[in-house]
Amino acid sequence: MCWKGLTPPRRPSRKRAGGRAGLRPKNAMRKALYGALSAAASLAALLGMAGCGLESFMLLQPPTANQSPPPGKFQFYAGSENNEFEFLGFELYYKFYHPSDSADDYINISSFEQLLARSFRRLNNADSNIDNTTSISKPLFLSKDFKGTPYDVTIDFSNSEEPKVSSSVVGLPQRAITGLRRGVALPPPYASLWKPFYTFSGDPLDMDITSSIYDLINAPSLVRLVVFALSYGKDVSGLELYSQPVFLGDQALIFSNRSYNP
Repeated sequence: MCWKGLTPPRRPSRKRAGGRAGLRPKNAMRKALYGALSAAASLAALLGMAGCGLESFMLLQPPTANQSPPPGKFQFYAGSENNEFEFLGFELYYKFYHPSDSADDYINISSFEQLLARSFRRLNNADSNIDNTTSISKPLFLSKDFKGTPYDVTIDFSNSEEPKVSSSVVGLPQRAITGLRRGVALPPPYASLWKPFYTFSGDPLDMDITSSIYDLINAPSLVRLVVFALSYGKDVSGLELYSQPVFLGDQALIFSNRSYNP
């Protein structure tokens, strides 16, 4: 039949139930199979990432800071939420600042990696030994036996020469660290020991202070000390886990400078 000058009638659509118009069964099966394979590949990639360190992104619950501690002290609270299977206790990190330094350097720190990148150093127990790593026990404040028990922790720098850590645990014995040390070593013959907070040399080995901080200490004049607390633990494979760092404040302190007294 000739349709010249006329519009020929349209053929019925081949649209099938559940499919696009004109989509053949083989194409639909191919598409479904491709989607399933893509999902499987994505899952495999995710599991592969987990085997390569994805678990390090797991965060423990952080402690809670006391925003108005007494002068010369830093305080935080452990709560009932600090009861994860991996949780072992708390770590403390510090840094000296000049009074004129901007708080922008530390006020927005939100990860353990940022703490290290900003040159914060770990507070150490006076009993730990630098050249014997087995004695550098983590966490600094052991708390695994008190999981889920609310209590406070005080880092006391009111005597800046011999700062200490104490805590009153309701219904349990008090835990205390009677001597806190800096994150740098003493010079020989005591190079296996951490420096106390009354000995500063200002040489390159004193890596936690700048020359301007050293001048303030020798004046003596006020130096700002900033402290962060983190929850610490390990997963079943032994990987170290941290919470987000919690800013405990900055205190203006006077530090003395004299020879090390063993």
